[in-house]
Amino acid sequence: MTGDGVNFTFVLVDNSFPEIYDSVYIDKSANFSRIWKSRKIGKKIDETVNYVIAEIEFATGNKIILAPPVNDSMYSGGDYVYFVGFVENSTNHLKGNQTVNITLVDSEGNVINSTEINTTGDGCLNASFKAPSGTGSYFIEVNGTPAEVFSVENFKLYGEITNLAGTPTYLFTPNPKLKIVARLKTLNGQLIDGASVSASISYPDGTTTSVPLAGGNGTYESELNLEGKPEGKYKVDIIATYASQKQEFLTAFEIKSVSLQIAAINTQFLDSAGGPEAMVDSFAPNSKVSIAVMLINSSKGLMEGPPEEVGVIDIEDYKGDGVNCSDRITVLSVSDENGEELNKSSLNLTIVNMSVVPTLLNVSDEGPSEIMYKQCMVIFDAPQREGFYKVKISVDHPLGKEEGTSRFSIQNLYARANPVDFKGDDFWFYAPNETIKIKLKITDLLTRQELNASKITDAKIIEMYKVWPSYKDVFTDDYRAVANETMVNGTIRFITPGDEGFFMFKFKFRANLSGTIKEGTGTGYFMLKKYMIWGDPVCQMQPCIFGSGENISVRINVVDINKASLLDIGKSQLTCTGCDGLEVDVDELWNDQLMKKMEKGTDYKIIKGFVYNSSATLTINPVNLPSGWYHIDLKLTDLSTNDTYFGWAGFEIRNFWIDARQINVAGGNLTASFGMGGAYGVNSNVLFGVVAYDPQSKMNGMPQPLIITNASILNETKTGVRAINNEKIGEPMKPPANSTTVTCAANNCTITVDLSKIVSSKGRYNIELTVVDMNGNKDMENIEFETRSVSVFPPTITEAWIEQQTDTPKRELRLENKGDSCLSTYSLSGSCSFNQSTNITNCTSDMNGQHNINTSSIQNATMAGAYCISGENGEWHWGYCSHGGIGTNISIAVNGTHLAYNSNCGYNCVVSGNYTTGQTFEAGNITWQILNITPYSFRIKNANGVCGKKFEGYGASLLVVIPPNNSQNFTNFYFDYVTNLIRNLQDNNYWFVQQFPEFNSSRPVYVYHNTTHIWISDTPNFSSVQGVPVNDIINDSYGGKWKVLKLDSNSVVLYGQNVLAQTGAFVNTSLSKSGVFKLAAVNEEWLGYWDLGEQEQKGIDLR
Repeated sequence: MTGDGVNFTFVLVDNSFPEIYDSVYIDKSANFSRIWKSRKIGKKIDETVNYVIAEIEFATGNKIILAPPVNDSMYSGGDYVYFVGFVENSTNHLKGNQTVNITLVDSEGNVINSTEINTTGDGCLNASFKAPSGTGSYFIEVNGTPAEVFSVENFKLYGEITNLAGTPTYLFTPNPKLKIVARLKTLNGQLIDGASVSASISYPDGTTTSVPLAGGNGTYESELNLEGKPEGKYKVDIIATYASQKQEFLTAFEIKSVSLQIAAINTQFLDSAGGPEAMVDSFAPNSKVSIAVMLINSSKGLMEGPPEEVGVIDIEDYKGDGVNCSDRITVLSVSDENGEELNKSSLNLTIVNMSVVPTLLNVSDEGPSEIMYKQCMVIFDAPQREGFYKVKISVDHPLGKEEGTSRFSIQNLYARANPVDFKGDDFWFYAPNETIKIKLKITDLLTRQELNASKITDAKIIEMYKVWPSYKDVFTDDYRAVANETMVNGTIRFITPGDEGFFMFKFKFRANLSGTIKEGTGTGYFMLKKYMIWGDPVCQMQPCIFGSGENISVRINVVDINKASLLDIGKSQLTCTGCDGLEVDVDELWNDQLMKKMEKGTDYKIIKGFVYNSSATLTINPVNLPSGWYHIDLKLTDLSTNDTYFGWAGFEIRNFWIDARQINVAGGNLTASFGMGGAYGVNSNVLFGVVAYDPQSKMNGMPQPLIITNASILNETKTGVRAINNEKIGEPMKPPANSTTVTCAANNCTITVDLSKIVSSKGRYNIELTVVDMNGNKDMENIEFETRSVSVFPPTITEAWIEQQTDTPKRELRLENKGDSCLSTYSLSGSCSFNQSTNITNCTSDMNGQHNINTSSIQNATMAGAYCISGENGEWHWGYCSHGGIGTNISIAVNGTHLAYNSNCGYNCVVSGNYTTGQTFEAGNITWQILNITPYSFRIKNANGVCGKKFEGYGASLLVVIPPNNSQNFTNFYFDYVTNLIRNLQDNNYWFVQQFPEFNSSRPVYVYHNTTHIWISDTPNFSSVQGVPVNDIINDSYGGKWKVLKLDSNSVVLYGQNVLAQTGAFVNTSLSKSGVFKLAAVNEEWLGYWDLGEQEQKGIDLR
């Protein structure tokens, strides 16, 4: 069939529905000793064969039609456009010898060509049209119905809408900032430079605006600020002109504050352990299908605030309007995977709010949280036939009408699989190219009983894909030849692929269900890694919590995967092979409570780290990170090979931290108890104190009570005891209303609990406290205590925990500035007209706003434009500065030889001056030198040095440095201001400041390198500073000597010869073979004991 001597055998199977033959199994042998591939319509039959499954006669299973795939729907004028078609009747039988009218029409509906074609005896047709010469979209109609679309192009134009981080995005929350990006290539794939590109944006209210896209080398883009713009769908028409040829590309995006989420959830599994085990979207025949319908505030995400508070919008009884779920929700359709709709009247549809679901469906789980009660659930009878289905639902809400879909399956057996160790326990530490064990877990959905492994009679993998960090079909002939797949006692074993990443595979199985052999398919996942990589936040106290705006340090650990088992950790030193020098960066950062991806450069900045001795330090500088829990997707890169490795880390940000402790009263004095506190008599009262702290001071060893303004004082009516748990029984007890009293003053609350009304026997208990301020911010705290009849206190040895500082000589510096941000060529836009009688040129320019620019100081201006000179780095941006932004507005006009400007006017501006190449002018506190002027652009630089950003604290300002002599010959250079060579002081480590005051010196430096040499100075003037090459020794201005280990792009790695990096301590670093030094301070007031007689802390005199 393929011309290479390889034969294929095809079998059609009614996997999903009886006598609906929609699944194709393929083998290269005739006996199906190993069924190796399952395929659907549109899939290639093999990676090495250029044929796809074009059509299947589902009703009989007698016909499969193969056809070559269409790799591209874009053509040049005069190309032949080949296509195939099929004719079926209403019962899905292919009909042969039928006459079909084929018509080619353009996007305006004009008929270009038309012909009649007869199908073959098998019901298929082959035809072609010659592509028209005009560019645009064309449609192929079959009997008057559009069936296919293709484009005619002179060059390739592709457009997309992204967030500011460059991630393609369709749905945005209100007031977004986004980018419109166009990519241009010639028809043979070469990047196009010098094109004219613009975008026309159509707003939901019918208004339009046009913006120019700047750039080159194949990529053109423009930022768009839509603050205050209406919600709805936006159409973007990207127009590109190149070599006198014009082409358009249509794309779109949407702004929404409300989104609809629909999910099929088998409620019978909600009492399972958390995670995927509980979220099952499959249902047994003759059971009930349940579809959750939720309305989400897109701006907040799914969660905001504490985890029990969900950012949902009530569907039922919205703002007390009394409207039920059944009145707001409509089930539009339920259809099978072939698109056939079920009769809704036979499904016994019920629509209720979520509060009644546990009772209605006899669910043993305690049900949804109270905040979800006014969300809705659609319940209906499960279809009789096994297979995959789709439900389409609409919600008619006062905030708007929303539609959504969800998929679910009907099956007797629900199958999943995951990797295990030799004992059969879950185990995820596998490397590429080694034998993995995958345990099959097959559950009878009707009884919810997992089948014994002995009941699984056969299983075979039929598909396997790498799904992250990139997508790849790995189940190739070459891989299957070496996979060595076997199945023993419900466990599949095989050799893993050679790539790192997350993998998904599908398997087919047979199982003995009550004496009947049942077949089915399932899905499994596994992960392959060379290294186990994880990060721990670095704090001086636990739990580790950061305050708003505080720099976040994360220690990154890298371990060979075969050392990463929990059995190995702690038993031997963790090491990694070949990991030194790996660059550590943040790939993605997510706020888990908002379920929102934070944008690098906009919401946070990164100081990268480099692995040394199996670890590295990564620093996150928050710009706009709200409170909440965060997870980090880490990316480690081998800069010599560009191989990447992935890992994870996490941290927490809080506005304030709550401590709740037992309070002892003795002689009118109140003493707080730490840890377990003490024991209390049965039926006695227990006094608790609640204090709010600033997380920064708390985490750096200097807890100071947080001063809260009157607007944020604690809410006495909502602060109190939430529950008391008997740890032996494990059941929570809600305290009676009269058993607790709460008294709050500002941010301090005293909670008194009368145990006589709650606890009647001795034992250990856990009390849950809820603290709420007047703004509704909430936090929770747990306290353990014990009740006894008698307490015995034997003598004890007092120990003190000593804070220890670990330090190494390695200092990693991140230089944020690459090149000169003041040196650039700026293009102008708009049109100008010269009035000879008045000698005035009038120009209009649309650069993020309509600008009218006039001048009489230069003759016959050709172009004009308006810009914002950034106050942070001197870079010029199109359009005036945004409200509240740091910068200087400037308007420019040129005539090809001279330039006029004004830095103090509005959207109607008169520019003046008559400057030419070589001259200078003043704007934005910078002296600008003109390097070149054309009729359409100008090139400038800072006459006094090179520009960049200077970061201090949480802000940035302009940094101007005078580069080293001979710098004009440097191809690339990087520079920055380092606020302190002492790493702990640069990172604002307040604990270090407190514990090591002798090291609290300021050691700021300016650093410059050109990838081969480095310069360090205590001023921004490097003109008289001597640079040194890699592996040489450089001196700082404070007596430190450093060996230069690495100069790579924005990264500098130094190794102290007589100085340590974290503390700045001076020491001969050659004295340590490991390169690890430890420093500690011991204060005698830290040691002591609790005097029971006097009920106070006593110290120990060490002298």
